[in-house]
Amino acid sequence: MLDKLEGSREYTLAKSKYDSLETQIKAIQDVNAQFEKPAIVDGVLDTNAKAKSDAKFTDIKTGNTELDKVLDKAISLGKSQQTSASSSSSSETSRSSSRQASENTASETSPSSSNTASTETRSTRSEVNMGVSSAGVTVQRSASRVSYNQSAIDDSNNSAWDFADGVLEQILATSRSRGYITGNQYILERVNIVNGNGYYNLYKPDGTYLFTLNCKTGYFVGNGSGHADDLDY
Repeated sequence: MLDKLEGSREYTLAKSKYDSLETQIKAIQDVNAQFEKPAIVDGVLDTNAKAKSDAKFTDIKTGNTELDKVLDKAISLGKSQQTSASSSSSSETSRSSSRQASENTASETSPSSSNTASTETRSTRSEVNMGVSSAGVTVQRSASRVSYNQSAIDDSNNSAWDFADGVLEQILATSRSRGYITGNQYILERVNIVNGNGYYNLYKPDGTYLFTLNCKTGYFVGNGSGHADDLDY
């Protein structure tokens, strides 16, 4: 029909209307294609329409003021849904990262705490005042009330060797008051672990055996008359 009017004023007007209508229809189709169901139906926006996950919205102008307003609203609706979805995804990613970071931190902290505790235990053990060195001294180990156990002695990090608070200090104070030792002039040696308790021998600086002591309970006994059977296990 338009072909018959080509070149006339009517043709120009009709062609312009046709092109405009075609542009408007295509604009509506392009926008609707970005939603899971048509967002614009009969020139009206369906605000319940959901934008597709891969939707791409660009501003569209058709020259029809009323339609352009509806198109703008549809595009704004789609973009707002994308922004909301992106924010939710970012929040979830952030929460997931935070949880992972917390787990990693906890995982890293646990061994550290364990190492610290272990270090403190070893430190406590190493800070025990063992007195003077027994090097070059003939120590009366054969007089020990508890038999020596080299494998237990070699297990130097065993907590059984840890003195209970104040035990060694009290034993040394008693020994000084009784005249067994003077100051820190003594030899202290590990002997054995029995029932989870570490036993040490206390000697005079010249190697003379004094007594065997329990580092947990503070009990000590030597070879004095009347004490031959006074072991605490």
